[in-house]
Amino acid sequence: METLATRSGKLVALDLEAELLTVDDPVRGTRVVIDLATDRIVVSTAGDLELNAGGRLRLTAGESIDLESKGTLNLVGQGDAALRGKVVRIN
Repeated sequence: METLATRSGKLVALDLEAELLTVDDPVRGTRVVIDLATDRIVVSTAGDLELNAGGRLRLTAGESIDLESKGTLNLVGQGDAALRGKVVRIN
């Protein structure tokens, strides 16, 4: 395993055997893990996470997409909103 560490404790680790790349800030609770062996990317933070696109933002999944909030969940659009599904359940 190859590891780079900053004076402030931030880490970049590359494990060639496990096919794993990790960027970690244990002080602030932020971590990005790219696991090529399991085809998984995990982004974790104790703070906020933002995805910004000047054009279109698309989420596509082969199985399911789950959105969960322990607080308020807001979906806001400046144009029309469409909700489609084989069956749509509300509450």
